[in-house]
Amino acid sequence: MVQIIRVRSKYKTSRLTGFFANAEEAQGYAFANSIYSDDRQPWRAFDGNTSTLWSTESTDNQDGKYLGYNFHDVVYEAIISLTLSADNAGTPKFKIQGCESATIDENSVWEDVSDVVELGSYESTQTRTYSVTNGKGYCAFRVLLLAGGRQGSTYGWAIYEMSIKGKEMEG
Repeated sequence: MVQIIRVRSKYKTSRLTGFFANAEEAQGYAFANSIYSDDRQPWRAFDGNTSTLWSTESTDNQDGKYLGYNFHDVVYEAIISLTLSADNAGTPKFKIQGCESATIDENSVWEDVSDVVELGSYESTQTRTYSVTNGKGYCAFRVLLLAGGRQGSTYGWAIYEMSIKGKEMEG
């Protein structure tokens, strides 16, 4: 049984990550520090199509690789959904981080907004959802890989889809 509770909040208007048709549309929004190939660019994880994906370069060490999205405006109470590949062998671990700055570069300061998530083993592609409700606002979010990946494979870690729904502060 699902219980629906309506709560009056100081937040308004849900904002959702965009769906991109190409790399130009995604410029400045979807970002990653590792890309396997041209057909596995970061924007592919935000295109609304589970037959495309973002994937890291093919190395056994996936620690420190990330995929993220920049709203360029502060959002609160984010809900992050990830559709993950069943091929992420080993024991994939990651955490979700937020950045208060709208400018993302190598000097950006990231704050952990989730505990370490250890996926364990699973046999099919699946979607997992995580909530960020710490009361702070962030302009960008990323999934930071800590372990796992496709060890012994020619591919890196893969995320088929990522969506982030957040709320803006009422004026």
